[in-house]
Amino acid sequence: MGLWVYSVGMSGIFTLIVLGIGWQDFVSWLDLFYLSSIEIKLIFMIILYLGILGFLEGTVVYPPAYIIMVEMVPFLVVLFSRKIFRR
Repeated sequence: MGLWVYSVGMSGIFTLIVLGIGWQDFVSWLDLFYLSSIEIKLIFMIILYLGILGFLEGTVVYPPAYIIMVEMVPFLVVLFSRKIFRR
């Protein structure tokens, strides 16, 4: 339970730092003008949460727990969809 709380807290802090510093650069580079700012923040926070939780659980608790990070893939596809599927 402690790792989950730590992961949520750190993902929130990282989201505030990264999106607070370079919000316009991030949105324009990924061409995310079709998403609202709340959606972008939520997706970014979920990606960071799954990454941090997968890393911590895989390192501290049980090595096959790294598979948790596979759940980030659909969210990464949403963020990078304009870069991936550009015509």
